[in-house]
Amino acid sequence: MENWVKVLANTELMNNNCAAVSVGDLEIGIFRVNDQLFAVSNTCTHIGAPLTEGYIEGMDVMCPWHGAKFCLKTGASRGAPAETDLVSYPVRLIEGDIQIKID
Repeated sequence: MENWVKVLANTELMNNNCAAVSVGDLEIGIFRVNDQLFAVSNTCTHIGAPLTEGYIEGMDVMCPWHGAKFCLKTGASRGAPAETDLVSYPVRLIEGDIQIKID
């Protein structure tokens, strides 16, 4: 069974912005870039900075503390200082709600 969870109303997230949400014990960053939605873990794998306080550069997010970069599409680390990828979550827009799939 698929477990889709509403995390935000579509109107709560403007284009080229992000929001931090909690789903159970998970801290997830929801990003809207060029009208595309992405969901990745919100904690930098280097030292734990909240990525939604970082900077969006193209389709990447840059950590606000030490500049680690991650791909918003896949969660892949773009190199030092973070060497571990983020968890990426499927995200969709249904009837005005942004939802993510949690396994």
